[in-house]
Amino acid sequence: LPTAAACAAGVALHRRQRGRLARASGVHDAEQRIQELLRLPDQAFNGPEAVGGSWEEYFAMRGLAPRNRAACTGALSVPLTILRACQQFGICSVPGQALRIDLVGARVLELADMVMVYEELGRAFDDAELELRLVGPELGRDMALPEAGVQVENVHVSFHRMMYRD
Repeated sequence: LPTAAACAAGVALHRRQRGRLARASGVHDAEQRIQELLRLPDQAFNGPEAVGGSWEEYFAMRGLAPRNRAACTGALSVPLTILRACQQFGICSVPGQALRIDLVGARVLELADMVMVYEELGRAFDDAELELRLVGPELGRDMALPEAGVQVENVHVSFHRMMYRD
């Protein structure tokens, strides 16, 4: 299985690309992201391999036609990047075992609309428990984060305001 470092490298690459695209595509607000997230079907789908290789393939697989593409892709960029990394590196769930994913360099973005965002991640691994560890010194710097983390369906999200090497 690929290492966490390989997954972190994929997420870091996506963040650089996302930054360039966000500047080019304009601005969207939280309400627009929430409106798009509310339109997601609540059915599970067949793991990371079902995501496809593009937003168009994902939208088609989920039967989704976003009204505000920038808001939709902005809201779903974190869980779909995780799913794409799992797809790319052949990471899958093992029945009876939790799958732990470390998201290194997490910031406030990863906390936005958290319940609806990580529900979509959980739908891809409907038959497994996920442990998503958000790690980064800037993670919700001025926010009080629950020490026990947050349970979102089959995804447990924990918060680690520190450097990954620590």
